Amino acid sequence: MTANLGELMQSYGSDKGPSGHNFTKFYTLFFAPIKDSVKRVLEIGVSEGYSLEAWRDYFINAEVHGIDSARISEHRGRDILNLNSDRIKIHIGDQMDREFLQNVADIHGPFDIIVDDGSHKSTDQLFSFYALFPYLKSGGYYVIEDIFDSYDGSKFSGLRPRSFVATMKDHIDIVNFYGATNVGDRHKAIPIVEKLIGQNFSEGSPDRNLESIFFSDNLVIVKKLGVTQDE
Repeated sequence: MTANLGELMQSYGSDKGPSGHNFTKFYTLFFAPIKDSVKRVLEIGVSEGYSLEAWRDYFINAEVHGIDSARISEHRGRDILNLNSDRIKIHIGDQMDREFLQNVADIHGPFDIIVDDGSHKSTDQLFSFYALFPYLKSGGYYVIEDIFDSYDGSKFSGLRPRSFVATMKDHIDIVNFYGATNVGDRHKAIPIVEKLIGQNFSEGSPDRNLESIFFSDNLVIVKKLGVTQDE
């Protein structure tokens, strides 16, 4: 029997589990119903690689890909290339390098789940989101951890202009515009919203393909629209 995700993260030493950020309490809500059908997971910023091992054990049918800018982790000196195996693949590169990201995604995507635990810088989070969202499967999840850089200063006195969180709030408006059309099939509502806001969405645009955006403790989970709308 597969252990729950929180226990797995904890056992491998990842701070995503209950003794750390406890992101897993939210991940379980979204990922438990699909964990056996997930085929490809991508995580940006893997450090020692502990979370990759937990993802591998939780998503038993998935290939897990990890991106990091450093081969040797800063904290414990672990060579993450040693994690390369039949179900874990390591890619060394920068999350602000569009060519690198697209090369990884072209070869190994599309992904069911993408997790950004990279630099935690708002600019980097936005760059990677727009670069990789087209490589997220329909109905997939794009997760951004540690969004505190979107706020101004250590006292969280306000959102930085054009920060990641501020941009996600703009996308929330678009999601709500779809609801205002009273058209149950999102795909049919796209031209109505485009006319409403006076803008045409490109095929890979998040605004064309966003189903929902979930905010919680230092965490955002974006769901991409499925191929067809549920009844």
